[in-house]
Amino acid sequence: MLRRILFVAVACLISGYAHSAALNTAGGQLIGASGVNVGGSFYDVEFVDGTCAASFNDCNQLSDFAFVTQADANLASQALLDQVFLNTPLGSFDDDPELTAGCLFIQNCLIGTPYGFTEEANVLFFLAINYESGGPQDITSGPNILSPNSNSPLNNDLFVWARWTQQAPVIPVPAAAWLFGTALVGFAGYSRRRKIR
Repeated sequence: MLRRILFVAVACLISGYAHSAALNTAGGQLIGASGVNVGGSFYDVEFVDGTCAASFNDCNQLSDFAFVTQADANLASQALLDQVFLNTPLGSFDDDPELTAGCLFIQNCLIGTPYGFTEEANVLFFLAINYESGGPQDITSGPNILSPNSNSPLNNDLFVWARWTQQAPVIPVPAAAWLFGTALVGFAGYSRRRKIR
């Protein structure tokens, strides 16, 4: 009995720390993810095809973007490679770039996270580059520059935008789980002493 109670307490503690992104798919295509950890904050991400202007509310001010520094856009791009482009029962999204919505090439898929503008009002963005199985190692790359209204082949075939939305902060539960586990252990010890008498 005491072992069962200890197991429950440990499980509560671990569950307070465990977290993984949930992949979102449609028709076998990876269309985004929920709960992606970027620098300790959690975001939802959606992959959208088209120009920056069409994808980000005209793409003409920083408030259109979830990240506004090069460092944060690089972190977000790395989070895509580490937490989203994975091989799972839903699909081989790491090995097969074509399974990402908007990416039409077998060799790789480029996913852009915009974060700012040049003096000429071109968009600054970082890329997460997901290569096919057997290809080069997946990397982040940037800064890159593109016109907000560019409709180049990049936008049409190889390149998609990552549209990020920050999730509301969650109240941490490890302290509550620890208190709950301690209470269970104390209760078990008290019950055991009563049975011995």
